[in-house]
Amino acid sequence: MNGEREPVDALDVERLAAQRGLITLFDGVTFSRRRDLERVDAAIRDFDFTPLPIYLDCPPEVAHARIANALEHDQHLARDRTPHLVYEVLARFDAPPPNALVINATLPAAEVCRIAVEAVAQIRHARRALRVAH
Repeated sequence: MNGEREPVDALDVERLAAQRGLITLFDGVTFSRRRDLERVDAAIRDFDFTPLPIYLDCPPEVAHARIANALEHDQHLARDRTPHLVYEVLARFDAPPPNALVINATLPAAEVCRIAVEAVAQIRHARRALRVAH
């Protein structure tokens, strides 16, 4: 090996996390097509997990401006992101599935996170209640 990292398939990461009982998140660039979400859904159901697609509803011009600003100030963690990537992803992005949690991504980041964490907590609570009932 020449020091370069081997590419990692996100679905392999998801399977590994599911085997260990971990919660994982992948972004829309990774899973912008419905068939990709369906593959994840099938893989994690083998481990009795509940998928929760989260769709951050953000106008493309807002996403473009946010990425440009983050890059300008060296604050974007994903170094491969560019403002133009917003439009590339949008061109291939499938509509979120009916079970997706849709969050208004123009809300403050803390509020977006709170909504997502609350939804995950509700699912976990409901699943625990079902296990206790059986």
